[in-house]
Amino acid sequence: MIDILFDARFITTRRSGVGRVAEMLLRTFLESNTGIRVHVMYKPPLDKTLLGDYPIPVRTPFDNHPWGDVHRNIFIRKLMIKRRINLFFSPAFYCLQMARAIPQVVLIHDMAVFDRPETIPPIFRSYLKWMIHSTIRNACRITTPSEFIRTRIVQRFPKVHDHVKAVHLGVAPVFRSYSDSKAESVRRDYCLAPRFILSVATVEPRKNLLKLLDAFAIYTNRAASPSQLVIVGDDGYRADEVHARAQKADLSTRVRFLGYIPDNELALLYGLAECMIFPSLYEGFGLPVLEAMAAGCPVITSNTASMPEVADGAAVLIDPCDISDMEQAMRSITSDAGLKRKLSLAGRARADTMSWRKTASEYETIFLEAAEICGREEGS
Repeated sequence: MIDILFDARFITTRRSGVGRVAEMLLRTFLESNTGIRVHVMYKPPLDKTLLGDYPIPVRTPFDNHPWGDVHRNIFIRKLMIKRRINLFFSPAFYCLQMARAIPQVVLIHDMAVFDRPETIPPIFRSYLKWMIHSTIRNACRITTPSEFIRTRIVQRFPKVHDHVKAVHLGVAPVFRSYSDSKAESVRRDYCLAPRFILSVATVEPRKNLLKLLDAFAIYTNRAASPSQLVIVGDDGYRADEVHARAQKADLSTRVRFLGYIPDNELALLYGLAECMIFPSLYEGFGLPVLEAMAAGCPVITSNTASMPEVADGAAVLIDPCDISDMEQAMRSITSDAGLKRKLSLAGRARADTMSWRKTASEYETIFLEAAEICGREEGS
């Protein structure tokens, strides 16, 4: 039996991709009957089902400031020694800089701050770069959600080649279930059109929504019976630019922004949609692609970064910088019932190969190896 400290501070009530990954990993670990005992470090409030038997609430000042890292490092180091915890796991970039004697496993979701820095708010760029460099120095094992990101890390930091492993993410069971009556209720609640194209993304530059809106404007003029465009996701960096484009005359009546919605409703929207389009410029994984596939929703996504790896032949791939390519894909799927069925079946088959139980199992192996190997290296 080994004890791990799970950093659950990124799990909030309105979860983005990082928070959702953290929640699903933690939930799966807690439900597993393995040789791992999980101590959950969290910021209140947190769903009681995620606390486990060994909860550790933290109320750290300057939590979003580098001085907060100093405070947390001192607190966490003392805590782990006192509780005899074998390993620290961070599901979101952050390592412990002042606890090298403690084995650490850290998940680096992407390398966007190096590969696409213009899509990151300037105030966070330097800090995020510093944190990734620190993780590279301090973590005894690093995980990534895709082979694409593992390769990018090794290319930039060759010395960690043997310490980086790609572990694909899973898909929550809620996205595999569908109810016609509940779905129609959600359609009515959000006043959605009978036919719509869905896009699930935080409204920020990296998600490429400006080009999607330009492509959709062309689509509405060319399609015989154009669908509505529904965008689900919280506003992020430079969201005002996207909203301003959507308010122009050629789009104002055909685009809906729903903001954040819970997973149970999102799963129903996937089931209702004509297709889901995810034209992101850069992703470490791209959970909406897998979620839509699990729900049987045909997927259009980018031919760059991790998206082809996640889709694995079960989606229509487009050049995210080519508006014409994007528009043609939307028009093809919404007008071809046979293509929709083909993509729906292929997507479900792809999603069936990926589960959080499988992801957690791979992490459990990594934890055991890291606790043994890193601990032995420190003691030698």
